Amino acid sequence: MGATAGINGTMISEKPDAWMVTLNWRWSDSVVVKFFPDTVLFYVFLEMVVLVTALQAEFPGFAKLLSRKVGPAKLGYFLLGTWFAVFLALFVWYWAVDHLYHGDGKYNKHPLEVAARTCGVTAVMLLGLLLLPASKSSPVLRAAGSSWESAVWIHIMLGVLFLTATCGHVVLFLARFAEMGYLSDILPFNAAFFYPQNPVGGKTPSNNWTVPMMSAVFWPSLVCFGIFPWFRRRNYELFRYSHYMSVILVPAILWHATNAWYFVLPGVLLWTVDRVVRLCGACEGVQVQEMEPLEAAAATTITTTEEAQETKKKQKKPAPAERVTNVAFAWPGQARTHSPSMFVVVNFPQISLNEWHPFSLSSSPLDSTATIHVKDMGEESFSGRLHKLALAASNLPHGVVMNVQGPYGSRVNLHESQEVVLVAGGIGITPMVSALRCAVQQGLRAKQSKLRRLRLVWVARSPGVFDMFAKELSIQAAGLPFPVEISLFCSACSFSSPEDGPGAGILGPITAGRPNFQQIFEKENPGGAQLLVLACGPAAMVAECEKAARSASADFEDWSFVL
Repeated sequence: MGATAGINGTMISEKPDAWMVTLNWRWSDSVVVKFFPDTVLFYVFLEMVVLVTALQAEFPGFAKLLSRKVGPAKLGYFLLGTWFAVFLALFVWYWAVDHLYHGDGKYNKHPLEVAARTCGVTAVMLLGLLLLPASKSSPVLRAAGSSWESAVWIHIMLGVLFLTATCGHVVLFLARFAEMGYLSDILPFNAAFFYPQNPVGGKTPSNNWTVPMMSAVFWPSLVCFGIFPWFRRRNYELFRYSHYMSVILVPAILWHATNAWYFVLPGVLLWTVDRVVRLCGACEGVQVQEMEPLEAAAATTITTTEEAQETKKKQKKPAPAERVTNVAFAWPGQARTHSPSMFVVVNFPQISLNEWHPFSLSSSPLDSTATIHVKDMGEESFSGRLHKLALAASNLPHGVVMNVQGPYGSRVNLHESQEVVLVAGGIGITPMVSALRCAVQQGLRAKQSKLRRLRLVWVARSPGVFDMFAKELSIQAAGLPFPVEISLFCSACSFSSPEDGPGAGILGPITAGRPNFQQIFEKENPGGAQLLVLACGPAAMVAECEKAARSASADFEDWSFVL
C-alpha cells in the first residue's frame, strides 16, 4: 500500500501529509488495482444512495419513515442532502488540499491554479452524477423502485451545481491567465493559446489545444443549459433540443480531462442505452382508434335562471370554453404499462415532426386500449393544435398518425393501503382516472387486497368538465369488495347542484366551492386506519392537500409532475 499513482510508485498523487491517499493493491507483478480517494468517494456515495432507495422500495415501513417531515423537507431528502454535502466536502478537500497535481506539485505553488483545477474536477464529478437520472428507462432507477420523473429535481439541482463549478473553473483560470499576462488565452478558437506549463510561468507555449477547444464549447453550453431552461414553459422545443448540446459537451470534456471517464462513463452508458430503447419504442406501430374533441361550457355558477341572466348581463366578455382532446390508441407499449399514473411522450407528425410532449395515461394498465386526455391550453399551443386536429380527424384521408415513447413511471399498488383518497384538480384527473379504474378492475378480479374504501375527490372550475370523463369514471360497483365514492366540487359555482334531475352531473351531484381537505381526511380516517392520499393538480391545491393529510396522520404522495 502506498500513496502512489504509478505501478512502481514513480508518480506521487498526494502530498506527504495528505489525509486521504491512493491505495495500491498489487494483483500481480504487472497488475495493480488502484483505489483513488476521489473515485472511491464517488462510488461509495452512489452505492449508499442506491441501497437506501432500494430498501425504501422493498419495505413500506422504511419508506414511510423517510417520508416524514423534518422542517420543510422530508426526512429522506434531508438525509440525502446531508450525505451529498459530506461527500462533496470530502471530494473538494481531496483536490484542494491533499492532491499533488501532475505528481510533481508544480501547480500546487499557485493558489489560483489549485482553486481553478479543483472547480474543474468537481464540475466533472457533478456531470457524472447529473447524467445518471437523465435516462428515462434507467435500469438503476427501476431496480431502486424509483422513476425518471421523480428524480428530475435531482438532475436540475446537480445541473445548477455543475454550471456553478464550471463557471468557477473558467473565472478562476481567467484570473490565472491575467496573472501570467495571457488574458486572451480564455478566448475560444484561440490559435495563439500560450499558457506556459513546462516550466509553469516560463516562455514555452503550451501544446494543450484542448483548452481553446473547451472554451469554444463552454460558452454555447452556458447558454443552452443556463438560460434556455428558463424558457421551457414558453418554448419546450427550444429547451429540449438545446439540451442535445450535451452530445458535444460530454465528449469534449472527456477529451479535455483525460480522467473524466471515471465519473462520466456510467451516466453516458445509461444515457446511450436509454436513447436506443426510446428509438426502438418510437418505431412501434401505433393505431389511433378514436380522437374525440370534448368541450364544456365556460365556467359559470350553478344558480337560478334569474340570477344567471343577471350575471350574463354583467359579463363584458364570455369566459373561454374548456376544451379537452381524448385520444384512444392501441400500441405494443400497453403491455408494458405495469401501474396506474404512468405517462407517455407523444408526437403527432400532422401537427409537428419535431414536437414531443409528455402526458399522463388516463387508461388503466388492465385496459386493452390506452387513452390520454389533453387540455387545450390555447390555439397556438401544441394542445390547441391537437384539438384542431381532432376536429378535422374524420376528413383526413389516411387518419391520424401518432408516435409514442414509453410508458414511464414507478410501480404503484393501491391495494397495499386500507383506505385511499384520490385528489384531483382540473386536468390532474387523468392519472386518478387510471388509478381508480385499475383499483376497480383488480377488485372485480378478486385479487387479494387490503383496500377497504376508495374515494375520488375532484375539483374543477366548470361543472361541464366532469361530464367529459363520465365514460371513464362510470364503474361497475356490483361485486366490488370495497365501496367507491366520487365527490365533485366546482370552485366557480355559487350553489350546489341537486342530487338528481336538471342541473345534476352525469357522475352525480356537484358541490359548490372548494373541498375542506381536513374534514374529508379526518372523516376517512377516524380510527387511525392506514389512509393513503394521492394528489395531482395545481401546486397550491396539492400543498393544501398535503398539509391536511399530514395533520390527519395520513400517508401522502404528490402525483403532479412538470417536465
